[in-house]
Amino acid sequence: MNTLNAGNQMSDMIDAGELKASVHAPNELNHNVGMTTRVVRASFWILGGQGMTMLASLIATPFVIRLLGTEAYGVLALINLLIGYLAFSDLGMGTASTRFGADAHARGDDEGENAVIWTSLLISLGPALLTALVLTLIARPLIVQVLHLPVDLHQEAVIALRLASIGFVARVVAGVMNTPQLVRLKMDLYTAINTGSNVVQICLAPVALMLGGGLVSITLIVTLVSVITALIHAAASKQLLSRLLRPQINLALVRPLARFGAGVIISYLVVMVLINAEKILIARFFSVITLAHYSVAYTLASMLSAMPIAAGQSLIPAFTRLKSDAESLHQLYIRALRGMLLWIAPAAAVVCGGAEPFLTLWAGPEYGRESTLPLYVLVVGTLINAPSHVPYSLLMAWGKTGLIARYHLAQLLPYLLCMAVLTYWFGAVGAAFAWSLRIIIDSLLLFRAVQRNSAISILPLLTNWPGYVVALVSLIIMVLLIRSIALWPALQIAMIIISLAGYAAIIWGWVLKSEERAWMGGIVLLHWRAVLGRG
Repeated sequence: MNTLNAGNQMSDMIDAGELKASVHAPNELNHNVGMTTRVVRASFWILGGQGMTMLASLIATPFVIRLLGTEAYGVLALINLLIGYLAFSDLGMGTASTRFGADAHARGDDEGENAVIWTSLLISLGPALLTALVLTLIARPLIVQVLHLPVDLHQEAVIALRLASIGFVARVVAGVMNTPQLVRLKMDLYTAINTGSNVVQICLAPVALMLGGGLVSITLIVTLVSVITALIHAAASKQLLSRLLRPQINLALVRPLARFGAGVIISYLVVMVLINAEKILIARFFSVITLAHYSVAYTLASMLSAMPIAAGQSLIPAFTRLKSDAESLHQLYIRALRGMLLWIAPAAAVVCGGAEPFLTLWAGPEYGRESTLPLYVLVVGTLINAPSHVPYSLLMAWGKTGLIARYHLAQLLPYLLCMAVLTYWFGAVGAAFAWSLRIIIDSLLLFRAVQRNSAISILPLLTNWPGYVVALVSLIIMVLLIRSIALWPALQIAMIIISLAGYAAIIWGWVLKSEERAWMGGIVLLHWRAVLGRG
């Protein structure tokens, strides 16, 4: 509760991005932190929650696989995949309620924010309940006649799918009811609820199996936890928006919410094709073995997107709240871009530097040999694409979901053709090249869209660029040395640490502005004082 109480004392006033620590009262903490600090803090909360969930899954999954059995585990994975693909049936209202709710909160309009939440919930519940009903009715023919699952799993799979449909509706409700937390950037509260529920259901799964349960028991746990999570989100949001439990529908909001959500859903459906097409083509042109090599490389490269995605989730409500303050919005936009550029380069260097030995140790020599080159190509695309989460978030805050959807639709056919040709001729490496080329082009389109729709300039981004180039070169040299010289793992780790330290020193002394160094130092000082105060 200490973190939440401190957050409640933070002013919403936008400053120059620096921490305003009191010099004359060193024993008092000043929580009047700028929007940049709040976004950074929120992003790290989300990232930490993702890490906790991944760790719990890493520990629990082997037990679930062994106790449940390969076939039943495959059914569980299939049900999760099916429910995941149906996420579009909320009509994008989870994102829409955050965007429009943040707009109302920026105006100090609690009544308007409440109307946004309940109207979004009304729009999303219709198709979500219909989807759940259809799944319940067709569960048996879907399991038996379409998916052709083993006969001994039919009954369990049908019950599990019907239970999962209930959990799906609960997640739709939670995705709207968490709006007051997101628009106020209360990511500590938001992450605690989501991560707590994820970890609980992950850890309870092997316990249920040890007690004699099966596929139905695991699905029941997930469903119950999803329902409880939705209730907790509602209770927590009620503390932030006192009128939340008083339903209020504003029919005038239906059209703008639906228009915004339509762009989100179209983008979601197209992107599902864009990010999975190469996997199907690899299996079609080559083999599932080649697909396995590519999938491992793709999974490892995708880890680099964790921080940009976390930052984007915080930036959408932050940008929405700053729409009426062009100068502060521009400052946050540039700082977010600079921060993304400074962070993604060393992260990519670590992945590339340790890729081959890690893959060899983790997945075997075959993966170390076959997955490393596709990984390098995918990392290049991810590296260039990472900053584009900032203009994407700004366009979402402006309500330009239709523009984003048109961009994705325009990429679909050329990408599929390019992907087919490159995959056919060059296999996994060709697929990786086509994928990276697409997301680089997508990044350029997003930056161009922001430039065309505003007077925002990225010139401040180029400040002290020679120092950044020197820092990048030092990282590239490290990767090339590790790649070309056979070294002991301990020595490779030492080289990576030394290179990262050198990169940090160059960035601190040559790239960061004086106010940025003061801001970072102030953040450290604030938290150090907080630790001492609690001690």
